[in-house]
Amino acid sequence: MDDHGNRLCLWCGVPIIQTGTGRKRDYCRRTHREYAYRERTIRRRIGDALGYNRSDPPATP
Repeated sequence: MDDHGNRLCLWCGVPIIQTGTGRKRDYCRRTHREYAYRERTIRRRIGDALGYNRSDPPATP
């Protein structure tokens, strides 16, 4: 939040002016929401490929 209590865009950090109705916005633009989604998806796929996101319990010796 900035000095005036506005949320900051999760992608670029710009204060977001809320409309007053509906859900609170997390991103200042739709494209920033899409960029964040793409980055999360890519990170998840890379983690899956490297085996970081496995929920399997570790093997015991």
